[in-house]
Amino acid sequence: MTPFRPAGRPLALALVAVAVATAAATADDAPRGGEFSGDRAMAHLEEIVAIGPRVSGSPGMLKQRELVVAHFTKAGGTVTRQAFRIRDRRTGKPVDMENLVVEWHPE
Repeated sequence: MTPFRPAGRPLALALVAVAVATAAATADDAPRGGEFSGDRAMAHLEEIVAIGPRVSGSPGMLKQRELVVAHFTKAGGTVTRQAFRIRDRRTGKPVDMENLVVEWHPE
């Protein structure tokens, strides 16, 4: 039996991008009734991919983060940023990171 091995960072990043695109597609531009639109989800995903590489701490990741914050803020969500710093395992250099928490009607 072959041991389980995670697919790795590229797959994880792709899944995050799809999740962001899907969530973005259901926010402020959703049709009445909150119906999912594959076309809108794909458009959001293409916008994120057009940024280019989005490695943690890179200019591309910063652009993606601001795109997501702007989208959910415009849609009426409350975005809370949770900044933290990690050390890059390859270079040993610090990398600024940030979790984004979006809330709808937190009351």
